[in-house]
Amino acid sequence: PAEPIDAIVDRLGLDRVDLVKLDIEGHELPALRGAGKTLARFEPTVVAEMNFFTITTFANTLPADFIAEVRALFPFVYDYSPGVGLFAIDDDHAIYKSVQRQFVNGRPSDLICRFERLAPAIEEEVSRRAVGAAGFDPNVAEAQLSGLREQVVTMQNELHAREGEAAALRASTSWRITAPMRWASDVMHRRRSR
Repeated sequence: PAEPIDAIVDRLGLDRVDLVKLDIEGHELPALRGAGKTLARFEPTVVAEMNFFTITTFANTLPADFIAEVRALFPFVYDYSPGVGLFAIDDDHAIYKSVQRQFVNGRPSDLICRFERLAPAIEEEVSRRAVGAAGFDPNVAEAQLSGLREQVVTMQNELHAREGEAAALRASTSWRITAPMRWASDVMHRRRSR
């Protein structure tokens, strides 16, 4: 049976909650909603898995909306991913960077949610350990991502140019005149392939 975190804390008569870890396959937001009294009373650090597949599939929530709702509950939210780093999510731009980072990396990360800012030394150490976990350099990744964006723009421009050429060809007189020949060729090809 499932019960809200507030009910569990009351039932157990807890007088202290320092840390809450949530990895419940996309249902982290409902769990946080059921922990309102606990969060207000104890101000624990919450580490919540941020798995966009489960969030969108099982909780029917868009990734950016998920992060925005978490940010509304906690003054300080960090995106932590081993091999990638620790990133403060302190504005809308950071929300979209976090979403983008997870899609590019292809794996879930964790949100570290706090009522107090991490001390700079702790933030630096956690980030260093995250990056060292897989020998991953976020600056190199950002440069690679920038290069990929440029390639996508180039391909989109080429695609638009080809679409324009195809539209011009279909609008041409020769295309209309040769339509019966293309139709006959297609019919013959289908008969041969039977």
